[in-house]
Amino acid sequence: MRIGITSGSYGRYPRETRYHIMKADGFDCIDFGMANTETGPYTLSGEELDAYIARERALAEEAG
Repeated sequence: MRIGITSGSYGRYPRETRYHIMKADGFDCIDFGMANTETGPYTLSGEELDAYIARERALAEEAG
């Protein structure tokens, strides 16, 4: 079983350290909240969204 949390819960931390903090707090997966799809990253174009997701994934993988 994996223990996760919504990504918005750690929104106050910089992206470069956010996933490391989540990992240190005992979480091993996240859920991107989709409650408001009228704001970013959901309003990005296809290429921008792909780049955003790739960056988030790389940061998360780096943190383990």
